[in-house]
Amino acid sequence: MCKKSDRRGKLDIQWASGKNVGGVALSHLGKLDEAISAFTTVAERFTASVEVERLGWQAKALFNKGATLRALGRSVEEIAVYDDLLARFGTLMESSLRAAVFFGAALIGIKVAARAGASSEHLRAIARMALRSLR
Repeated sequence: MCKKSDRRGKLDIQWASGKNVGGVALSHLGKLDEAISAFTTVAERFTASVEVERLGWQAKALFNKGATLRALGRSVEEIAVYDDLLARFGTLMESSLRAAVFFGAALIGIKVAARAGASSEHLRAIARMALRSLR
């Protein structure tokens, strides 16, 4: 029974990785709505999970969804996704892991947003996310 559970867990992680890579590829191909759908699917699949690896993929998917929304100029929705990311993981992960995930994601987000000409309000929202992750 344990082997079956381990195998299913590995398959879930492989699926999440593949779906995330597919979403990134769709994004690079300009199929942004399809990319958002891929990221949303990963995030929703692991909503009830308590396993760190699955939660990590959920966090990556939500971050990628936010970045894709930014590419579409939907910054209000992007900020909502980042707020959701904090709400979901702010208390679930140990602080050192949470800090690494969110601070790294925020740094990437700030770089991408600044290159894309993001408003100072948008950059401050990403910076707030990074600072919250350090608590």
